[in-house]
Amino acid sequence: LTGSRVTSDGPPIAVFGGHQQSLVGPDAFCGADSHLWEQIMPLSDWGTDYALVPVFGNDGDLFRILAANDGTEVFVDCELLVTLDQGEYFDQFFDSPTLLSTTNPTSIAAFTVGGDCAGLSTGDPNMRIVLPLEKGNNGIELRAQYGLQGGGLIGQGPPAHFVHLVMPSDDTGGLTVNGNVVSTWIPFPTQADLSYASVSIQGLDNLLSITSTNPFWAEVISMDSFDVFSMTLGSDTEMDVPSISGEVVNLGPDQTLCPGESLVLDPDLGQSGTWQDGSFQETFTVTQPGTYSILVEGACGDGSDEVIISEGFEPNPELPNEIFVCNGEGQLLEVVAEPGVAYVWNTGEEGNSILTNDFGTFTVTATSADGCISETTTSVISSGTAEVTISAPEEICEGAEATLVATADEEGIFQWTNGEEGAFLEINSEGVYEVIFTPADGCEVLASVQVGERGLPIVFAKDTVICEGDVLQLTATVIDGELSWPGISEGPVATITNEGLYTVEATNECGSSGFTVSIGTKDCSCPAYVPNAFTPNGDGLNDLFIPEILCEPEFYELVIFNRWGQEVFSTNDPNQYWNGNSINGEDFFSSESVYNYVLKFDNPIRPLNDPQEYVGTITLIR
Repeated sequence: LTGSRVTSDGPPIAVFGGHQQSLVGPDAFCGADSHLWEQIMPLSDWGTDYALVPVFGNDGDLFRILAANDGTEVFVDCELLVTLDQGEYFDQFFDSPTLLSTTNPTSIAAFTVGGDCAGLSTGDPNMRIVLPLEKGNNGIELRAQYGLQGGGLIGQGPPAHFVHLVMPSDDTGGLTVNGNVVSTWIPFPTQADLSYASVSIQGLDNLLSITSTNPFWAEVISMDSFDVFSMTLGSDTEMDVPSISGEVVNLGPDQTLCPGESLVLDPDLGQSGTWQDGSFQETFTVTQPGTYSILVEGACGDGSDEVIISEGFEPNPELPNEIFVCNGEGQLLEVVAEPGVAYVWNTGEEGNSILTNDFGTFTVTATSADGCISETTTSVISSGTAEVTISAPEEICEGAEATLVATADEEGIFQWTNGEEGAFLEINSEGVYEVIFTPADGCEVLASVQVGERGLPIVFAKDTVICEGDVLQLTATVIDGELSWPGISEGPVATITNEGLYTVEATNECGSSGFTVSIGTKDCSCPAYVPNAFTPNGDGLNDLFIPEILCEPEFYELVIFNRWGQEVFSTNDPNQYWNGNSINGEDFFSSESVYNYVLKFDNPIRPLNDPQEYVGTITLIR
């Protein structure tokens, strides 16, 4: 029947499918005749909440959804899948257990295809009517005339028989299959309060018995190598199904609202609803006590909730703005205790009173049992308002005397902590000095000053040895003083050219100190002796030409030229000699003649590496 509606006031109507044969190859016949039929429930038994459980091992089952009313919306996980009118249907493959809900009653059929002899999914089909979730059972017994035998999954070997089970997650512990407790329950991802199980019933001996302390939903699927058959297992008990379609609207428990505060009511649905004042929004801000409600008309259904907001008790702690006390006197800070109120001070102490010896700002926070919070603050101030200062030098010299002078901005008496009275105090050493000022009216005020001690300057210099003839700018290191060189310089630097003992003097306000430094001299010359002739004839006497330098230079250069200015020998090694050979172009013996030389080297003994240069002639005799 296509696009037609069949109704009956009597028993359910049986609808039969067509005749089908399964073939392997163009001529071969495999399997037996099969008929696809299923009993369709009357409209009064159609439902809106379904669990779609495809056969395990297949790539998924085709589910056909048939509508009885116009505008029937079909949702999967509250997402709109399709909208159907009366008599229209929609096909959808599902490869995993899925929860489905509709806005009007629907009938859902599931189609599973068996395998053929070659293992292809072209075998006999099967159609089963899916019961709504509320159609449950407390116990089921099935008995097969010849037992369940043969078969297997598509393209696989042994027979496969399954029981698909669905029930509330809290009730799963009381269900058994043939006396065995089912432990393979899996919560639906979108509704953890509802669980499903696919139970294999291998080895069934003609009897299938399912019992439970609470109602459950069930169907049986059997498969062999070229056929599939199924059975929907009755509906004698209504199962209490956790909502899979209605919006769960929850504004939370009744609350209290503290005066002057506000709170936001949020059902946390991510969509707007109609509030008690007619406004349409996701959340509602409460500023006054009262009854608040929301109606949400959602994609999967409608929901509502209300909450009562009552006025919370606000504590009223009171303290004076200021409290004047004298130094050393303890002060009790106290607020009137109110029932059910907790008190915490900014000092960390708890209770409605504390005793303090400190000055400053003190705050107490009062929290009622309703969570309402109030604060009050007071300032504890010294009642001694006189301003007292002490004039004193920062430092005094060792053994010297100084006068301390105390002053105040009002009339009163000064008494120093050493027992002396009056505004003046003579001192001769470093230390901390304190004076107590007592005004005519008010608290005593303590003032103090610290005086350090200053000693003579510290001066020192380092003994030094200089080269003869050099000039030395001599200075010294001083701590707390100014330098001079008596008889040589009035400043910190003395120009020295001779050896001897020199005295430096450092002066500050406390006096002067001296230090004597020794300056020595030494010969820093580095002469060179250059031969004026040599005889490279191999007789072992005066065969080599090499200058003699009386120090070890860091830089050295010797260059020899012939009479025409051509270079015949050069070296930067002070230990390399000239044996009379020429290296101008190619090796050959230099002839007897007079040659010019230039010798350059530095003098590492002198602080400034004084360079030296010698120019002369050398006679080569063979």
